[in-house]
Amino acid sequence: MRKKTNSTAKNSDKSNQGKRSSLPYIAFLTLLFVALISLKTLTKDKTGNQSPTLPAPDLSEVDSMLIKAIKVAEQRVKGTPSNARFWGELGITYWANELDEPGRKCIQKAQEIDPENGKWIYYRALTFLPQNTEAAIPLVEKAADILDEQSYAPRLRLANILSEESLLDRAKPHYEKILHSYPDNPMAKLGLGRLAMAKGNTEEAIKHFEECKDHENTKKTANSALATLYLRADKAVLADTAQQAAEAIEGDVQWQDPYLREASRFKFGLTAWLDSAGKLVRRGQYTSALPIIDKIITNYPDEGKAYIYLAKIKLAAHQYKEAEQALVSALSYEPDSVEARVQLGVALMWQKRFKESISTLNKAIEQSPNLPEAHYNLGLSLASNNNLQKAADAFSTAIKLKPALPDSYIRLATVFLRAGQQREAKATLEKALNIAPRHPRIISMLKQLQ
Repeated sequence: MRKKTNSTAKNSDKSNQGKRSSLPYIAFLTLLFVALISLKTLTKDKTGNQSPTLPAPDLSEVDSMLIKAIKVAEQRVKGTPSNARFWGELGITYWANELDEPGRKCIQKAQEIDPENGKWIYYRALTFLPQNTEAAIPLVEKAADILDEQSYAPRLRLANILSEESLLDRAKPHYEKILHSYPDNPMAKLGLGRLAMAKGNTEEAIKHFEECKDHENTKKTANSALATLYLRADKAVLADTAQQAAEAIEGDVQWQDPYLREASRFKFGLTAWLDSAGKLVRRGQYTSALPIIDKIITNYPDEGKAYIYLAKIKLAAHQYKEAEQALVSALSYEPDSVEARVQLGVALMWQKRFKESISTLNKAIEQSPNLPEAHYNLGLSLASNNNLQKAADAFSTAIKLKPALPDSYIRLATVFLRAGQQREAKATLEKALNIAPRHPRIISMLKQLQ
């Protein structure tokens, strides 16, 4: 019995030793399993999605300030991948600085996380504009339905897009809906006036334009339209009054979309500076624009747009040689810039280098055949170089492309008079009078031909 007991004890000892030797292996497997579960948990956000996959566009030629802003926005997304605002702001940072594709992807992610927030739907729609209105329209419409109580901007943009796409019947109810909530909205009244005018409803169009003719956002456009409509209605006195009001205004104050205004704070470096400089140049605030343009050229010497802005300021100051130099620089960096080529043609013309001007403007027209400014300035250079027939052709083309520009008619009539074609000159001026009934030069030239 003792031997049997000893044998049993030995077997028991061996069994216990086996169990003890397997414990470290089991512990290792347990720790490995826990680590894998933890790792999987760490790579998920609060919604259970995998860690964020961020866009990876080529930033090799992007402004360093913008790269820094993108990195900061990316860190916010990585820290809280389930936060729609962080995704949206990363997307707007891309889009506001002309990186549309990565911007659209990030904004779409914000929309997926927060699908009832109309702001992200609207920004996503904006990333498709102006190139892809077909993709933008349903998104803008959805955003407008959500955001109506906060802002009329999405619905106004929707109505304007539909109007520009000649979808007049679809545009009208959106303008009317804006006026239901915002009865004094001048942009909606202007839109309805344009629709009525396009459909030939003169009295209805006059009513809408009269209601917005005194607002800073619509004053010039509305009065110009009224001048044409009153002429159609044989109301010459009212037409003269409207035309005079339109000519007294340099331009309508641009309507500000609050969502675009919000996006502008995400512009960095070159994009922000160009945006500011462009606005100042368009407003004629050259003194304020020059320091910004100088800063752009110093930091980004190969940015052609800055030289174009500089040239416009030099042309306004009659510094034609300096304007030419700036435009030559612009074309060296952006050889396909039609704008720079047209402006160069103008600078050469003012220096009486007509053959060079004509050649330059013809190249611009080859690039962009439907640009009225190019044909108009070509006409000026040709007339100055005594090539009257070609000048007449150029001014005629400018009129065809932009019928509402009185100067083209005046220049064409002047060419006809120089060529001894009084009948053609008179007919041209009479057409111009329909466009600008109170234009003093047109009236004066017609009196001389009586």
